[in-house]
Amino acid sequence: MSHALTTRKSSIFAVTVVVYVMLFEWKLFMADTLRLAVDVMKFLIPAALILWVPLRRPATGRAVLFFVLLSLFLAWGLVPSVLSPKLDETLVQWVKFVPRLVVAALIASYVVVRPRTTATILKLLVIVGALAAIQFAVLLPVYLLELGDGIEIPGVNGTFFGPFGILGDQASAVGWYGPPSLRVPRLTGFWPEPSNASGFLLMAFFLGKALYTFEGRWRWKAMAYMCLLGGFATLAGAGYLAIAIAALWGLAVVERRPGRRLYTVVVGGLSIALLLFAVFSRLVATTYFDEVPLLRAAAGVRSSTELDIDKLYGGRLELLERNIQIWRDEPLGVGFRIPGQGFFDEASPSAPLLWMTYTGITGLMLLLASFGAVLCAAISGSRRSIVAGKIGQAWISLLVQHVSYGSWMSPIFLLVSVLVLLGDRAWAPREREVIESERQLWSQPV
Repeated sequence: MSHALTTRKSSIFAVTVVVYVMLFEWKLFMADTLRLAVDVMKFLIPAALILWVPLRRPATGRAVLFFVLLSLFLAWGLVPSVLSPKLDETLVQWVKFVPRLVVAALIASYVVVRPRTTATILKLLVIVGALAAIQFAVLLPVYLLELGDGIEIPGVNGTFFGPFGILGDQASAVGWYGPPSLRVPRLTGFWPEPSNASGFLLMAFFLGKALYTFEGRWRWKAMAYMCLLGGFATLAGAGYLAIAIAALWGLAVVERRPGRRLYTVVVGGLSIALLLFAVFSRLVATTYFDEVPLLRAAAGVRSSTELDIDKLYGGRLELLERNIQIWRDEPLGVGFRIPGQGFFDEASPSAPLLWMTYTGITGLMLLLASFGAVLCAAISGSRRSIVAGKIGQAWISLLVQHVSYGSWMSPIFLLVSVLVLLGDRAWAPREREVIESERQLWSQPV
């Protein structure tokens, strides 16, 4: 009975954590009818976890360093926020980030004493990713064959298909300019942008591979590759870059079985090609391959008239110039502002640029230093454990994707960071008992 009760509590904790994460991931929760309840849950869940989980000192030195540096980052962010003329806005925004750090610390406290919870959390995340891929597969014929009209959800940007919008948003599409001439949908699901969806799905791919290595069940490998296909279906350059660098990280850092030189050469070559494609594809496709619709669509070119370099890259170059100028005018940062039209229009979708503008170079350096602790943990963990190596790849893919579109402070990113920092402690004791046999049975990740 005691074991069953413990398992049930662990499952409830895992579900609570994943629900909390998805409240920030899906824009669907910004609907007018849900917004108040969601805002309450964003503070109620951390409060409930504080009462439920005793806060312990992080299990590893690197985890301690991570939380110290992240706390210093938030403390420093309070300085420009207090000095900002938009004090009422910046303080409210700053407060919103504190529960995220608290939840991350509570996760670190819980999983080291209930390590099986880690597997449950990862399973739920992989299932969400696989369902998003299935959702898009169902949406494709509906959208291309015009089998249904999209609907608008008050308070949420986008056009949703299916009953009650269950098939997700399809406001983002790229051009396939004949023949035939049509709009190619990009997997968006309930995420704000295809880029966000790509980060989550590619992360879920590596987490699925970790579960397959850990349990040896083919369902997780199948769902992992569903997530991988979904990640590519976003047609997001940030996703291409993320999977390429994460794959190269796996080849360079994660322990490999001997005698796999051909595998290393093939995967490495494809990853480098994909990395170059992610960086230069839009420019090359419009300049040299304007008559090749497949390449233009895969590169994410949205229209037949996109020739301006800044427009090709979604206005990011202009935002880069504007944010650098803002930082020069306000070297301490402008404080934690609300990004978006009607608030802080100049907010960049790029995480490093965003925090340089909000908190200055000092804040950005503190944030990057905290990730240095995670990076060191990912390297050391990869050498000891294949499972830890694959979770490290999931973190690398999120880290890279957020450089293009993200914040580096989302609950999902902090969750994966914690799991990387804890390493084997998030899985013990089972992995320590079977790791040698896993090395012989299960192959190196992509």
